[in-house]
Amino acid sequence: MASGKYLKNEPFLRPKTIGVLAAVVLVAAMVVTGCLTGWFGLLSRDPWGPDLQPDPQAVDGMLDAEGSAAPVQEGNYRIVINQIPTMTADSLQCPLRIQNVEANHYAVRVTIRDDQGETLYRSARIDPGRSLPEAALARTPAPGYHNLTAEYELFDPVSASAAGAVSVSLHLRVMETEES
Repeated sequence: MASGKYLKNEPFLRPKTIGVLAAVVLVAAMVVTGCLTGWFGLLSRDPWGPDLQPDPQAVDGMLDAEGSAAPVQEGNYRIVINQIPTMTADSLQCPLRIQNVEANHYAVRVTIRDDQGETLYRSARIDPGRSLPEAALARTPAPGYHNLTAEYELFDPVSASAAGAVSVSLHLRVMETEES
């Protein structure tokens, strides 16, 4: 037997050694893939990013069926919102009824501002075919009537790039809290 050298009939690596090496390489590849995917997002990027994730409060379908199925031309956007919402002074919940009809071609983010420009509400992304029945305002305005603006930011559903903006006036009625 020659010392320090393998015999011609003896394999360089034994089957047990090959199995261990294969397991180590597999685990290392899984760790690297997990790091790139989870920590750095290099293998699968979400085009929406963290700022434009789907609104968790949005529900599938339309709240009001009237006119929701009519076609919308490319480049246009159909706004459906409660333009005269009524709420009570003891609640932050406002029945805005924001709807992104299925016929729309764009995802939307809606910001509600008071007449001083203060943001009272900002949605996350609302995709076509989804609705937001109520929105929790940052604060409840004093009882009475208030002029608000709903600003719609439109986004291309494939690339997530900005596709335009439009705004509409709202007239909020805040009622005194009724004592029981």
